[in-house]
Amino acid sequence: MADITAPEYISPYVVTTSGGLVLDRDVYTMPVGAASILQNFEPSVKGGYRRLSGTTKYSSSQVGASSNVILGVAVFNNGVVAAQSTNVYFGTGSTWSSIDSGRTSAGRYRFEKYNFSTNEERLIFADGANAASVYNGTTVLDIKGDATNISTTGSISSGATSLSVGSASGLVEGLYVNISVTHTPASQVSSGATSFDVSNASNLVVGMTVSGTGIASGAAISGISSNTVTIDTATTAIIATSETLTFRTVSASTKISSISGTTITISAAATNAVSGVTVVFDGLGTAPSDPSMVVAFKNHMFYAGMSTEPNTIIFSAIGDENDFTTSNGAGSLNVDSTIVALKSFRGELIIFCEDRIYKLAGASRSDFAIAPISRNVGCSDAFSIQEIGGDVIFLAPDGLRTIAGTARIGDVELGTVSKQIQDRVNSIGFNNISSVVIRNKSQYRLFYPTTGGTESSSKGIIGVLKSNPSGQVGWEYSDIRGVKPACCDSGFVSGEEKVIHGGFDGYVYLQESGNTFSGTAMKAIYRSPDLTMGDAGIRKSMQRINVNYDPEGSVDVNLFVKYDFEDTGTPQPSSYNLTTADTAAVYGNSGTLYGSAVYDAEGMPIVRQSVEGSGFTVVVRLEDSSSNPPITLKGFELEFTPGARM
Repeated sequence: MADITAPEYISPYVVTTSGGLVLDRDVYTMPVGAASILQNFEPSVKGGYRRLSGTTKYSSSQVGASSNVILGVAVFNNGVVAAQSTNVYFGTGSTWSSIDSGRTSAGRYRFEKYNFSTNEERLIFADGANAASVYNGTTVLDIKGDATNISTTGSISSGATSLSVGSASGLVEGLYVNISVTHTPASQVSSGATSFDVSNASNLVVGMTVSGTGIASGAAISGISSNTVTIDTATTAIIATSETLTFRTVSASTKISSISGTTITISAAATNAVSGVTVVFDGLGTAPSDPSMVVAFKNHMFYAGMSTEPNTIIFSAIGDENDFTTSNGAGSLNVDSTIVALKSFRGELIIFCEDRIYKLAGASRSDFAIAPISRNVGCSDAFSIQEIGGDVIFLAPDGLRTIAGTARIGDVELGTVSKQIQDRVNSIGFNNISSVVIRNKSQYRLFYPTTGGTESSSKGIIGVLKSNPSGQVGWEYSDIRGVKPACCDSGFVSGEEKVIHGGFDGYVYLQESGNTFSGTAMKAIYRSPDLTMGDAGIRKSMQRINVNYDPEGSVDVNLFVKYDFEDTGTPQPSSYNLTTADTAAVYGNSGTLYGSAVYDAEGMPIVRQSVEGSGFTVVVRLEDSSSNPPITLKGFELEFTPGARM
């Protein structure tokens, strides 16, 4: 009787790519859709792993025509502000213009965009070596306050909103403006009198304060009739004609609104013509001399990181970043640890310290209150802090954390959100850290290049906040290699999100632009887990792999199928090249050109590739080193024939 052998049958095994880079699991617990290597791919909120877009130079010119490192960047006023060496520049993509020069060589800059009024967005910045400075899109003004009054001679016409002074040196926007004149009485004034004559009352106004011998403190003009002046408090002594009296406007709300040369624009029109008088600019309290951090909160500006006051926060008056007078609501706070960063978040000011975290609640000095979030966990680097997904993520000594998670769980390991890539986080050197958020991708990027390293060796982490099929929200990660930022920022210009970074080479770069890293092809790698396909003890003879991907243009990638943990003792087949020349044409897509689009091309092709080899475990690896547009790997199906049991 002839032998009857059961026919071979092909088993399918489907892998949907999701979960991101996972480094803390073994082969038996690794999620099959996760990746053991995920380099220059990003977990997509739309599903799958998308090869990164590239970077291009924001301008063909170096900032300041110099190769010096960029110390800070900010998207602002439909352009970019960039700090380098002792200067700050503004550019819109062609050339760079200096907006502030002669600064003391500084550390890294921190920028804050804010709007205390309804008509003007401003950018304030601090560097730890100079006074904080404000850029309104036209000029840069230093935050100096002023502990003493500054007097200068000038004149002003009735109804005018500007006056000329002899010198504007030492003046800053926001100083209170007062005008004073001096007069001697036309005749002796008796003690107890409430009125007297002066030689010229034309430049006096009701409300002026009066000071001089025989005048009680706080006395003011209550009325003027010809050259007769009535005051609201009786004289305390006889005033002789040789005495000098000073009449000064009460101007609690009139401030310098702008300065141009020696012309001062004020916030309220003059009520009388005054010439040959002394204009007094009132001091606004003592400003912090060298803050390294600044943030707007509850219409106050908060400053910290002063070299001599590492535990102190100084805040301005309400609505005025340059007013530090306590009578207007300014003040200071102290904590019991060195402050690393400040972050305004959901009606609270988060105070990150080296080994603890606090929050400040309240709206003004009268009700500000500090409470702890954590007394055992702090922030390792200020430049890791970003707001994303209704939370704040930051780098702590034990990993990446969020404020909500730390507040809820405390300082235990469960409070971290980076457990699946903890080995990678542990390798971060706490130098040159920068980070940025890409809002339209729910993406957080953390870079940690070495100063002397090359662009190609520079490292970073991508984290994406995603929801899984069950509706739970969590983080998926990947590695980024080949981008070397010194500083980062993102913001919207004409409704379009711009992601930028300043380089160590003096250039500013656009991320999410082009298909290469500034002309250098990136190497994108996906490596699956070591797949057992449900039974590690059965040998699988591979027949075919069906790769499901979404191309954004031509495709040229290498596919590897390897066996038994890529053991050299197991025969390993060569790579397979997957190519497509065309992609789908999408109506309304700016990349679709009439007359060149192939309208019947597949939008999400499935490439069927016969493969060789066998093993007990299988690894699928995809490598893209081309300069083609990105592809998104959605998943793949392995077709195999089960063989003998081990």
